[in-house]
Amino acid sequence: MAMKESIFSVRAYFGLIGLFGMVKGISGFALFLVDPVSVGLAVIIDASVILLLGGAYLYSSVKFPEFVKSSTKFVQSLLVITGVLAGINGLLSIMQGVYGAGLIVSIVGIMVAWYLYLNVRRLEEEHGLENGA
Repeated sequence: MAMKESIFSVRAYFGLIGLFGMVKGISGFALFLVDPVSVGLAVIIDASVILLLGGAYLYSSVKFPEFVKSSTKFVQSLLVITGVLAGINGLLSIMQGVYGAGLIVSIVGIMVAWYLYLNVRRLEEEHGLENGA
């Protein structure tokens, strides 16, 4: 029997991912403030994207029960964007000749996004069946 995630557990995942993203994004900006000369524009763009995604995950965590009741399109889009960005990050790692941790993190990111995407769709379908939709 496969493990089924509940609304609470998916909500907790989103909260943890959001908190991690916010901390990582803020640390990227802090790095820029400490040494703006050696930190390039790519770090600022990366920190901005991660900060925005972290905020979106925190928002999804707070509103997830409401999303399941009405529509999970926002959450599904967020997970697709996360998977695509992880894939782009993996391709950039390969293009730079880095086959270690960066590539592994990208693969794990894609797998987690896919796992959560499937569970969000399942929860939406189950909730619709329970309400007679």
